[in-house]
Amino acid sequence: MFERRLKVLLGIAITLTAVLFLRAAYLQVLGADYWRSRAINSMKRVTLIETVRGAIRDCKGRALAIDEPCIDAAVEYGAIVRDETWMKSQAAARLGDRLGEQFTGAGKSQRKQMIEQELPRLSADLDAMWLTLARLGGKTPDEIEEIKTSIRARVDIRRRIIIHQMTESARRVYDDDNDSSYTKWLLGDSDRPDEDKYGFVRIPEQNDAHVVLAAIRPEIYNYLKKHEKELPGVRPQLSKHRRYPYNDVACHVIGQLGPVSRQERRRDPNVKDERRQLLPNDLVGKSGLEKICESVLRGVKGRIRTIAGRDEVLDSQDPTPGSDVRITIDIELQKRIENAFRHAQFWDKHATAIEQEHEAHGAAVVIDVGSGEVRALVSYPTYDLNQYDDKYRELVTDAINQPLLHRAIQMAIVPGSTVKPMIGIGAVSGGAWPIEQPVTCNGYLVIDGRPLRKFGRCWVATGDWIARLSPEMWNHRHIPERDPHPTGDLVLADAIQRSCNVYFETLGDKLGLEGLSYWFEQFGLGQKTGIGLPGEVTGHLPRSIRTLDPDERRRAAWSSSIGQYPVLATPVQMANVAATIARNGTWKRPRLLPADLVEQLVQPGGQEQRCLPVAPAALAAVQDGMIKVVNTKAGSAHDFIGQKIGGVLIAGKTGTAQTDAYQPPLLDSRGVHQRANGRLLYLPALVPHSKEHPNPQTSWHRGQGASGNNVSHAWFIGYAPADNPQIAFAVVVEYGGSGGHATYSMVKAIIEGCMELQYLKRVPR
Repeated sequence: MFERRLKVLLGIAITLTAVLFLRAAYLQVLGADYWRSRAINSMKRVTLIETVRGAIRDCKGRALAIDEPCIDAAVEYGAIVRDETWMKSQAAARLGDRLGEQFTGAGKSQRKQMIEQELPRLSADLDAMWLTLARLGGKTPDEIEEIKTSIRARVDIRRRIIIHQMTESARRVYDDDNDSSYTKWLLGDSDRPDEDKYGFVRIPEQNDAHVVLAAIRPEIYNYLKKHEKELPGVRPQLSKHRRYPYNDVACHVIGQLGPVSRQERRRDPNVKDERRQLLPNDLVGKSGLEKICESVLRGVKGRIRTIAGRDEVLDSQDPTPGSDVRITIDIELQKRIENAFRHAQFWDKHATAIEQEHEAHGAAVVIDVGSGEVRALVSYPTYDLNQYDDKYRELVTDAINQPLLHRAIQMAIVPGSTVKPMIGIGAVSGGAWPIEQPVTCNGYLVIDGRPLRKFGRCWVATGDWIARLSPEMWNHRHIPERDPHPTGDLVLADAIQRSCNVYFETLGDKLGLEGLSYWFEQFGLGQKTGIGLPGEVTGHLPRSIRTLDPDERRRAAWSSSIGQYPVLATPVQMANVAATIARNGTWKRPRLLPADLVEQLVQPGGQEQRCLPVAPAALAAVQDGMIKVVNTKAGSAHDFIGQKIGGVLIAGKTGTAQTDAYQPPLLDSRGVHQRANGRLLYLPALVPHSKEHPNPQTSWHRGQGASGNNVSHAWFIGYAPADNPQIAFAVVVEYGGSGGHATYSMVKAIIEGCMELQYLKRVPR
């Protein structure tokens, strides 16, 4: 009985041994390739190689934004997270350097004890190191902490990607049909139940140094090298950064880069493509062309697959640089106009001598009439894109100058008399006013046979510079004395030439708020132009007034018809109005990019152009009046623009838009407008500057009148040559005063710059 049992057990043991032997033979011989492949896959390491961002170039190929080599201050990941293994390794290295054989020759337990004693000192040095980096980089400790948090998040996402690729179970649960679940897990919004099982996975980024201060200055690099023993884990390393060769020129158009936000990563269409996806701390376009052209400028990262602990490269893919983008701006023209704002000239009241020269705030836009391409898109004041990060806090909290405001597309203000050509064309084309019917201007509005002495009061040029007509003074026919109107009965061309408020208020009364809004819309007001830059505002149309009182709405129509509230417009809208008139009523979308990129990046399927329902006779009368504005003695721009800018026939319209003294918003340290009890808070209004009452700290905030307290925005829109238009433009000088007076420097820079750069042909006058 016993022998039989023993034989059975022995047979079972032999059978199991045979099975194990056969299984081992299968694994080692027949399945060797399979298991070798599995082993190699488990040891694969993927390293991403950064790419180069495409350049932004102007219309003649000059680089406006380029990537170039630099040195970054990077910190080892172990120092960022204070990894236990890294800390002990650093402590041992420090002891070896400091004590030599006293440490290396000690016993194992003694070395361990010495390392434990060194760790608090290392931790204190790390604390001091982060403060030093903050000081050197001009950052606060909180900002450094945000950078560290972004680095940890970036590495965590890379780990999650590797884990996802390594596990069959993860691929089954979070496969291609479950993008939402996988994306949430990848971004850290949800946890995998078995994520803790993969704590052993270590990726190259956990052994690398990560950028904390980008593109450091030479003196910072020298400091880091000199004090490297006091800065554990800090590694200066070669890198690249975005450089803007023209510094502050066209800064609002070009835009800036900044670290990708969580919201941007959520919207990332490439979240499952490790070479294209956005990772924390990646730089992306935050404004301007850097933002709208992000998908074209951004390249594709390279990738190298290796085996852990070996130099063997399994495979690699080179990075693909981003594509260059060529825009329509001419940077030299842009620079000339910005310099005109920087050194604006203000003449005396007789237009015979320069009375003052100082900076002016405002915007200017130049458009190619034929193509709609924008040659200049100026906003002043500007800021140096290369110093944006260093001076961000200063820029964002400057409530008085607001240098970050892109005035050309984001400043909607009252446009003054520059709306009058639209009113004249609209009233005649819509049948509200016969083109041959005159209006007698007595300096005040007459409605239903009743003189309204509070409305329609004309501001007109006289020998004493600016005078306001009263009912007791001459009627408009006598102004100016050197070129009186023969009858005083003004038709459309006369009213444009002399900028007669009464004429256009009369037409505005006929059109009403809805009629005015309709024609403003036809010319592109109250809506984005489609230029594509982020942050463009629409302005306001007359119908936006909230009151339902018929009398108030009627008065709002009179106000709107001379470009006062409730109509608001941006400089780019008004430049496009001038271009539309120059094209005989054809509206085109202004473009900063080639047509194919506009379709791809800006407004797919958007309207490129349309023909307005304008009467040819009305258009011709307005064009005639705009020529007379500049080229006749009665024209409101004759003394400055007409007399002093030669070589080309200009058609234009001035605007003097009355407003209130500037009241800066109360901002916090982040540049956020403060509120109390639901209301926005403001600082006291600025005191206007004038020759008699100087305020040199804000010389751009100019005042007029005997007291120096009357303030207005100065506008000028126009096109040239008037008989064969090639360019159209708009200029606004914030708080500049008279439109013909304050805009002179900028219009001169536009006309002369366009002639020299061959956008205008010089035609003898």
